[in-house]
Amino acid sequence: MSEPQPEQPTAVGWVDDVDALLETEDWASRMEREQLVEVLEVAYELGVEFGPLLPGGRRWTPDYAGEVPVRFAHAQKLHARDIARASYTSESNQVGPDGFALTIFPMDFKVKNLYRPRRAIRGPR
Repeated sequence: MSEPQPEQPTAVGWVDDVDALLETEDWASRMEREQLVEVLEVAYELGVEFGPLLPGGRRWTPDYAGEVPVRFAHAQKLHARDIARASYTSESNQVGPDGFALTIFPMDFKVKNLYRPRRAIRGPR
């Protein structure tokens, strides 16, 4: 008798539909579903830590019941894409003295601006 398979999450963080992402995004369709869920979880955790604080100094965790900005889901997808791409090798990788290649790909400035938009503040002239 086979064991029941664990239920696959349909939503990860601020991304509502993992299966739709697999079908619509080229970068996501290149991975197995489990890999996509993993990079989405990592991107979500980093987004929670990097994103702005709520009033009272709280973070945007799943137990927050208020409205979450749509840009957070977009930032999570972009960051997950960047994390996935960082696992591939290319000519731009840095090779260390030990011979191992390391892809240099920090959180992109576009992702940062989605989490923490820059606001123009004019001072007195």
